[in-house]
Amino acid sequence: EFFGENGKKCQTQKKDYWDVKPFLSNKHFLKGLNLCLDKELFKDEIGSGFIDYSKSEYFNYDLELSRKYFSVALDEIKDQYHNFFRPAQLKLEIAFYSKEERYETLFNKLKNCIETAFNDQTVTGGKYVLEVQPWYGEVFSQIFPEKCYCGQFDLSYCSISGSYPVPYERHKMLSTNPCISRN
Repeated sequence: EFFGENGKKCQTQKKDYWDVKPFLSNKHFLKGLNLCLDKELFKDEIGSGFIDYSKSEYFNYDLELSRKYFSVALDEIKDQYHNFFRPAQLKLEIAFYSKEERYETLFNKLKNCIETAFNDQTVTGGKYVLEVQPWYGEVFSQIFPEKCYCGQFDLSYCSISGSYPVPYERHKMLSTNPCISRN
């Protein structure tokens, strides 16, 4: 709807379509993502004096609550992708401007938090395995035409200006629901 041949945000030719199926783009998954990020691990990215996240329950770190939200998000899809013989392999891609050390460090922290929360047996029951993968641009401007402008990423923690990534401040997720995607 946003990025197809007649997309509202950008028109993409069929030959350039991203070969993926949308999965877990619901509010429960987004809440699980926010709650699984341990702010103590992101002190360098958050800095001091920006936002007092302790006042918002939505941004507090709560691993168990995060797992509950992920579980509810999986319940919404009602096993439509589940194979009874092996776990469904889910991939979540996070796009970054470049392969700078700061982005690699941030990615490793995010990957650990998200996979630790989601891949727990209490969430998936062994039916799903989520693998978080990075995408790094070779040059700063590459992320715009290849990812941002055509909607070909799952998560992005960088602002359009390219300022230092702050996971809590700039958490975005692709969704046709404006409440989820933050427009």
